[in-house]
Amino acid sequence: TLLQFYPERPQRSDACLHLLQTLRCHRTGNDQHWSMYDIVFSLPAAANLQAQEFLTGRYKISFQLGDLLFDLLRFKPAKILLADSDLSGLGRQLFNPGGQQVSGRKENSLLACWRQEGNRWQRFKAKLRRQQADHLLYLRHIPEHNVILGLQAKSNQPIDEMMAQTILQNYRAR
Repeated sequence: TLLQFYPERPQRSDACLHLLQTLRCHRTGNDQHWSMYDIVFSLPAAANLQAQEFLTGRYKISFQLGDLLFDLLRFKPAKILLADSDLSGLGRQLFNPGGQQVSGRKENSLLACWRQEGNRWQRFKAKLRRQQADHLLYLRHIPEHNVILGLQAKSNQPIDEMMAQTILQNYRAR
């Protein structure tokens, strides 16, 4: 909601204050619903927005949910981005070296996943360096919208696969 008040008309101040007092968040359930440009998503209410980056052809919206840091990614136009490569090629550019692709290519050319899991020692070292040892990247190509949506997550705890899947399922293009 965007409101503009004109200080040179003080007689309308009461009406403006009344209007502001009537605004309410009508959220139902434990999720917060977001809609920006051509994407919509739902996240747990505890997820806190950390940063956002809107560049031509690429969005990155960063959140924190407990120990989990995650970015919702959007790339468009997918047809151009995938002209010389496939989803696996794009993922290799985005994911940490040393991570392993665990799905994609032959099984499903529209979805790819990469994972890197740290052991206890790696998590300890990463925590001392204020970094994360566990990383996860999902990329999903949606040809009918000519878009690639992704979830990039990192944590110093094992990443909950079910929660990551739920976040990705609730992330859609319009």
